[in-house]
Amino acid sequence: MPLLLITGKLIPINLKDTPSKTLPLKEAYTFSIKDHIHRIINNPMLMPKMYFGPGVEKEKNIEIWHGDLWKESPLFGETMVTINNGQ
Repeated sequence: MPLLLITGKLIPINLKDTPSKTLPLKEAYTFSIKDHIHRIINNPMLMPKMYFGPGVEKEKNIEIWHGDLWKESPLFGETMVTINNGQ
């Protein structure tokens, strides 16, 4: 499986309160969250272990879908989110 594309970007460093040998620019690395999620969802070993159903009532919350945030989500049961751009 190919690795995710990682991009680098030079970030300016505020030299105030830093050691004198600190360089004014430092490279930061990022990858696409969308590509990362796509790879996870399309992984045949992970997908069967994922839960997309309703919240579950439990005495002790262990998984994310046991909590109130999951149960009260307005997105539960939706297969698509539509964003209205004022049009």
